[in-house]
Order: sequence, then C-alpha cells, then structure tokens
Amino acid sequence: MFPVVLEDATCQLPPSGSPPPDTITPSPNPFKGARDVCSDIGAITLRFSLSMQPALMTSQNVVLERCDGAETIGANCAPVTTGAPVLIMYEEIENRMLTIPVSGLQASAWHRLTIKDAVMSADALPERSAQRLDGDFDRKAGGDYVTTFKTGATPCVLAAVDVQPASGLIDDSSETLDYVAQPLSDRCIVLQCSTRTVAWTSSDAAKAAVDPVIGAHQVEHGGHRRAVAAGQRDPPHRQVAQQHLAH
Repeated sequence: MFPVVLEDATCQLPPSGSPPPDTITPSPNPFKGARDVCSDIGAITLRFSLSMQPALMTSQNVVLERCDGAETIGANCAPVTTGAPVLIMYEEIENRMLTIPVSGLQASAWHRLTIKDAVMSADALPERSAQRLDGDFDRKAGGDYVTTFKTGATPCVLAAVDVQPASGLIDDSSETLDYVAQPLSDRCIVLQCSTRTVAWTSSDAAKAAVDPVIGAHQVEHGGHRRAVAAGQRDPPHRQVAQQHLAH
C-alpha cells in the first residue's frame, strides 16, 4: 500500500458554539485550482492516506513556488520561502496532516506546491514497511504530487477555528497530548495567527487540563498555535480541547 495525498474539497464549518469535530477542511487546502485565496493565508495543509515520516518533510521535498500567468498558471516559477513543514495528528493518526506555514503570500499570484516522491510512509511492521509517495496516483511508488492555486487581492475575515486532533485518548495521568489550532476563513483557508489570540479550555477539567505551549517551545509560524493536554486523574479519558480565537 503506497501513501497518497487525500483529495477532498469539502469545507464544513460548525455553527457558532459547536464542538471542533464538526469542522472539515479541504485537502489540499487551498484545494487544487482554487482562486481568490486569502492573501493573508497562514498555512497550506494537506492530508496523507498513511502516517508519514517527519524527517523527510524537508524544504527540499516540500517546495512552494510563485508562478507567472493570469487566467492560467504560467511556466516561469520561483521558490517561495516558507516555515518548516510540520506533520501533525489528524483523526487520532500521528503524522498524517502536513502543515506548511507561510506568513501571507503575494496577492493575485499563482502558486504551485510540490511534494517530492522522496517522502515516505512510516514503518508499520509487520503489516507493512515504509513506502514512497504515490504522487501521481498510478498505484505505484514514485511520482511527485503537484497542486496549484491563485491568491486574491485582499485578506479574509476570521470565520472559525479548527483544532487537531478533534479529540484524543489519554490513558494515564502522566501522559500529554499536543493540539494545534488553526484560524479559518469562511472558505476554510488557514489564516495567520500573528494578529490573533487563542484561549484554551478543557471539556472536563477534572479529567485533563489544557495549557498553551509557551516560551521557547511555542509554535506560531503562519497559521497554527499549539497547546498540550495533560491527564489529571481517572484515566483513560477522551479529552476534547476547546478554544476561542479572536482578532
């Protein structure tokens, strides 16, 4: 079984006050061929079919470029500097969602993201060994994955927040679980965090507490911020990290 990039254009934002599991974002995000993408985009994200190896998600294997062209993308492209690509948990599967931090992108410009086929799935022996990305969907190892989108002329308004993982199981009071919050536009584009604040709460503080990651370990590149849930007592407990993000 070869890992592939999951393609799903679904953008589902929860009604105000609904829990984070109601949120579904596209993959890749922005979705392939999207136009009028928020110029204040904070991150590009996509999901893999399998857990992937974080060490291979380097700037050499994950490449963002800005390209010429008006109605369609042109052939002349130049690299765009991004933050370090980060793999996070999605639907309780480690290292399945890739987040590529950016601090806004040039307005009204085409962009091309390439995931090189040097990236590989994680070992899951004895079921399967690590496999190279099937980026061209030919059911064989190899082939880069390429997606494009065009930014619009203006920034976007905050509409919702996505938290990953939506929930997680803490088996012992000594365990912790990382969460990531991403501000979203009304089209599910991940926005920048730099001008916004996040407040974290626990669905059951008697079972687990949620605290922001602060100091040297804080991650605020582009479009996500982290928090850590720590078990308190009576494990196991399925912890839901709730958050509020404001301008």
